Amino acid sequence: MLRHAKDMIGFELDAIDEQFGKVKDFFFDDVIWAVRYLVADTQKWLPGREVLISPTSLDRADEHNEKLRVELTKDKIKDSPPILSDRPVSRQDEIILTKYFGWTNWWENLTKEVKGDPNLRSIKEVISYGVNSLDGQVGKIIDIVIDDADWTVRYMIVESEGKKVLLALDWITEINEKENKILVNLMSDTVRDAPVYDPERPINRIIETEVFDHYQKKYYW
Repeated sequence: MLRHAKDMIGFELDAIDEQFGKVKDFFFDDVIWAVRYLVADTQKWLPGREVLISPTSLDRADEHNEKLRVELTKDKIKDSPPILSDRPVSRQDEIILTKYFGWTNWWENLTKEVKGDPNLRSIKEVISYGVNSLDGQVGKIIDIVIDDADWTVRYMIVESEGKKVLLALDWITEINEKENKILVNLMSDTVRDAPVYDPERPINRIIETEVFDHYQKKYYW
């Protein structure tokens, strides 16, 4: 199901045996547009410590109860290698985590070449970035849409001239973290004339088709 990232930040995290913290953030990969890690705030259980958890260990979000189930025990989480989430996560960090938790080395099966350390970005940081089209600024990001079936980062919700529109992250050509903005390969009039998005309505295939038809883009499904 397609869900707003901001809605899931703050969800309680349930391990196999007990609740252990809350969702603080998500790190996504800007090459293949997928969540690579959930940042878990362990709160009073492990004071001052955050844990990175792969979607491999996540169940679908329980929106009604505002919870996410993690298929790990609290002891497994407690004894995990400490990784600092406030600095760039290196490939070495990922290797350490995958070996400990038994996760798949996702980068080994990429069809796109990725050199060096992973290019992970914080969703909380990207929200509020400005959005530039090929011919000028068109708005700012106010939320990110994630598919919790496979943890693909599917859309950004952009506020443009008083209305909200959907843009697929595949249409981003550059992320400029120094200037806190992104560039999309679209013209500004096309974005401004896009179908209005109502965040209160679940995103379904009808809405997605309308969006892709407007931008004259090939469907991903």
